[in-house]
Amino acid sequence: MTKVVGVLLAAGKSSRFGANKILASLPDSVPIGIRSAETLKKCVDDLLVVVDSENTATRSLFVDHGYDVAVSQNSGFGMGYSLSHGIAANSGATHWIIALADMPYLSLSTICKLRDFLVTSNQITVPVFEGRLGHPVGFPVRYRDELLRLTGDNGARSVLDRSGADTFFFMTCDLGVVKDIDVRSDLFGSDSSTQ
Repeated sequence: MTKVVGVLLAAGKSSRFGANKILASLPDSVPIGIRSAETLKKCVDDLLVVVDSENTATRSLFVDHGYDVAVSQNSGFGMGYSLSHGIAANSGATHWIIALADMPYLSLSTICKLRDFLVTSNQITVPVFEGRLGHPVGFPVRYRDELLRLTGDNGARSVLDRSGADTFFFMTCDLGVVKDIDVRSDLFGSDSSTQ
């Protein structure tokens, strides 16, 4: 039985933003992190949000909106720790979709296409926008051990680099796969959710 679990990474430091960007509101008043979670949740069977142990405000935001949250003690040392913690915190998945909480402009259709490609190909699945690798990224369960060993700040890039021919790339016109929120002016960029 197929079970696709979304892992939303929300444990970053927001150093360039100047405040906790996950809590910041988009022009329609929805917090960045919640918009990212809402979109991802519609295309997965279960969703887990990974937050930093020191950021109680982020944890409260997601808990108050009814999301399952995993608290990572080592996320301050890099995204790899948050990702591996998210993988370890759930069981029974046949596939994972790893997404970033600061990417609220992702199109729902893009994530659902990724899910379909991931399940059908049973390969690592990556969206590509104008030659740039994007997010989220899908992984079949056979990569669990590699994902659990991740450390540092490169996320799953090392797993992707080693995967070779076992990767399915699909082209998309969705700018949201490469557009994250780094600084406040990014809040007012074009929303690609209609793509």
